[in-house]
Amino acid sequence: MRRELILLGAVAGFFLVSCGGGGGSSDSYSYAPWNIPYAPESCSVEDQNRFVYRLMKDVYYWYDKVPDSVDVTTFNSPEELLDSLRYSQLDKWSYITTKEAYDSWYEEGKYVGVGFGVGYDENGNLRIRYVYANSPADKAGLKRGDIILAINGKTIEEIEQNNLWSTIFGENEVGVKVSLKVQKATGEIEEIQLTKDVVTIQPVYLTKVLNVGNKKVGYIVFLKFIEPAYDALKSAFQEFKSEGVEELILDLRYNGGGLGSIARELASLISGVSEDNIFFTHYHNDKYSNYNWSYKFENMEESLHLSRVIVLTSSSTCSASESVINGLKPYVKVITVGSATCGKPVGMYSYEFCDKVIDPITFETKNAQGEGEYFDGIPATCPAIDNLTVELGNETEDMLKEAIYYIENDKCSQLPKAVLPTVKEINLPGFYGEIGAF
Repeated sequence: MRRELILLGAVAGFFLVSCGGGGGSSDSYSYAPWNIPYAPESCSVEDQNRFVYRLMKDVYYWYDKVPDSVDVTTFNSPEELLDSLRYSQLDKWSYITTKEAYDSWYEEGKYVGVGFGVGYDENGNLRIRYVYANSPADKAGLKRGDIILAINGKTIEEIEQNNLWSTIFGENEVGVKVSLKVQKATGEIEEIQLTKDVVTIQPVYLTKVLNVGNKKVGYIVFLKFIEPAYDALKSAFQEFKSEGVEELILDLRYNGGGLGSIARELASLISGVSEDNIFFTHYHNDKYSNYNWSYKFENMEESLHLSRVIVLTSSSTCSASESVINGLKPYVKVITVGSATCGKPVGMYSYEFCDKVIDPITFETKNAQGEGEYFDGIPATCPAIDNLTVELGNETEDMLKEAIYYIENDKCSQLPKAVLPTVKEINLPGFYGEIGAF
């Protein structure tokens, strides 16, 4: 599919860069950063490495942090080279993946895995956060709140100590076996065998209309900014509109980002801000400042035209999710409930080469008031824990309960600076981090 994709989790424009030639001079920088004129001379490892190095010295946002001279022949793959070139102080996101995996994820919402997301609770237990319907995990009866004790014979402590998260589930291929040791809510411990398959996700995971006092409040759990979300979001907001929803609780606690076009759609559905107004602006490195450009809101029939939105956030709320929060702030009162977001005010253009796609950080995003640079995350207005023992959508679940309290009382239930328990994080590398689930 040859069309522009704007990714914020990635924020990316997708552009074809085939092997064999390229032409054009990288010295004049007369081309746009999303439309480079060069490509690998061939698909040999050395030529792929040369291409990656050239790209990183050219359009990469922190190109000046990339060494002026690198012997690319000493690296066994472009992935290995990219890892060495990333500005590690700020860049946790630039990656290379296969074109097949990339297209399947962003265009179809599919990946190969077992179909669940995980996270630690405040007591250090690794629990399942959510399970995708009809996935291997769903068919095996796994539920939110189940505690994972071991994966493929390794305890969670062993996995952490040896940094095995990127490999412990095995190859990302259909048919790969995964064994889990799981403690259920009853306390019973089970050995569960899963087989990896193609998982189709539900980007709009859950919607409900809550009665809060005399108000109708929409609640939506939104997991991924990918193309299948476009129609799903329109449908959800049309339902909210027909139900007379007056307030919205937007649950982005597990949403790691994705397409900027979907972020704009979501912000427009919430706010009804005119299409003449800027949602966010891309700022490139100093070679390409003439190509800075803005995304504007779009007029949508399904818009709720709200003056306030309450967003549930965590350290897994990233990139496109953060752009919705930051981009709405000049126009709508945004209340965040939970904990600070991940801190990714930057995005990528995607470039295809050979059978791969590289997503290097290529720009920074700021809202209409020039606000951005939230590398430490966007702090929560009202602190609340992610209670993994209670189902999403249950009004007693801590984050949703706090959001409801705010709607009822126009204030937090505790001091905004209240200290939450420290929760360990799992940082998945590269494209695995984009998917955010196993």
